[in-house]
Amino acid sequence: GASPSLDRELALPALKDMRSRYILLASDTSFAALLQAGLVPDLVLCMDTSPATGYYLLQARKYIHAEKAAALGYSGSPLFLSDFFARVMLYESDFPPEQQEDWLSISNPTGNLAGLAISLAASCRASELLLLGSDGTVEGFRSHCRSTGYDYYARTMEGRLRSVETYFYGLSRRTYATGNREQGGALHSATIKRQQDVAGKLGVPIFRADSIHRWIDNMGHRQPARSWSARTVIMPEPALPAEGKPPLWVQ
Repeated sequence: GASPSLDRELALPALKDMRSRYILLASDTSFAALLQAGLVPDLVLCMDTSPATGYYLLQARKYIHAEKAAALGYSGSPLFLSDFFARVMLYESDFPPEQQEDWLSISNPTGNLAGLAISLAASCRASELLLLGSDGTVEGFRSHCRSTGYDYYARTMEGRLRSVETYFYGLSRRTYATGNREQGGALHSATIKRQQDVAGKLGVPIFRADSIHRWIDNMGHRQPARSWSARTVIMPEPALPAEGKPPLWVQ
C-alpha cells in the first residue's frame, strides 16, 4: 500500500536484511518510496492506473534501479507503462473482453491493490504475506506516504501563493479517509477486517508491522526466494492515425 504509515514501516531493518528471502510486490503509488528506501520491487502492481500514474513513475525515475522492476497491469492499462518498465505483464481481470483471453486469471475480492496482492499470493501458493502501508488512514495532512507522484505534482505546481503544504492539506480533505477520529478508526478497522477475511478464505496468513517479529521468525528458516514469473504480454505500440497524432487513450 501507500498509506502514511509506510514511511515508518520501510525503516524496519528486517526488510533489507531479509530481502533475498521474499518476493516484493509494490503499488505504483509507493514505487518511488521503496526505491528511496533501497528496496527494488520484483513486481509493481498497476491496477488502478490513470494519467496520474505517470507522476508516480516520473518520481520513481529519480532513483537508480527503477528500470529493474516489472509491472503487472490489465488490458485497460495506459500504454505509457511500456516507457517506464522493461516488462509489462497483463492478468485477466473482470474486464469483459479479457475473459476471452488465455491469460493468468486473478480475482480481486476487495477491489483494491491489497486485495490483488492477497489473491496473487494465493495464486502463487505463498506461505504468507506481509502487508505494509495498507491501512488506508490519513496522518496529519498526509493521505499517502512520502515520495509519491503527489509530491512530484505538488512541486511542479508550487508557487509564491501556493505552497506544497497547501496542496497536501487540500488532498487530505478530499481523500477517502477523511473524517473525525472515530470515523477514521472505524474505517481502519473495517479495512483490516476485510483484508483478513479475504486472506482467511484464500488460506494466506497475513502479517503486518505490529506482527513483523513473527514474520521474521518464519523468514529466518527460508531459502532465498525464486523470481516470480507469469506469461508475459508485451503491450503494443499505439497505432498513429493518418494525421500522425497519437490517439486518445480512454480508460
